[in-house]
Formats: sequence, C-alpha cells, structure tokens
Amino acid sequence: MAHLDYSQRFEEGRLSALFSAFIRLSHDWWRARAARQTALARQWEDRQAFKTLLGKEDWVLSDMGVHRGDVEFLAGQPLHVNAAKELEKLRAHSMQGR
Repeated sequence: MAHLDYSQRFEEGRLSALFSAFIRLSHDWWRARAARQTALARQWEDRQAFKTLLGKEDWVLSDMGVHRGDVEFLAGQPLHVNAAKELEKLRAHSMQGR
C-alpha cells in the first residue's frame, strides 16, 4: 500500500504532490477492496462445493471416513475457514486409531 514519503508530505507550494499522493492511496484502497471481493467470491464458491457433501448418503461419508455431523458443522463455519482442510484434519485424526 502506498504511503506518504517524507518528501511528499505537505509543504508550502507542494499541494500537487499531496493530491497525487491522495490519488495513489485511493487507487490502492480500491485495488485492495477488489482483491478482497474476489477472495470472498472464491471462498463462497468453495463453500458451496463443500456443501454438496451434505447431499451424499451416510454410507458414502462413512467410506470417506467422516461423519455427517462433522460436515454439517464445518458447512456452517465462517467463509475464511477452509472447511475441506478442516474435514481432512478430522478424518486423519479419526483414522489414527485404525
């Protein structure tokens, strides 16, 4: 993210430098916002794909080594939680004793 350098801070007669710095900061803010929106959209699509596991029968989930309750719990987690990775951790933990 852009920041105001020592040479760009407001000084008498340097108003144009202040405006250009503001424009750069504004541009960086919008770019960061667009990147965040893209990341949120990708996380939402990943979660929708994960929720397809809820439509599977119990024997399919059992073959995968997971329980329906685990899938339901992880499907309700916030989007920043990678539900597939967390399910894999639960599956690996439950398979340790076998």
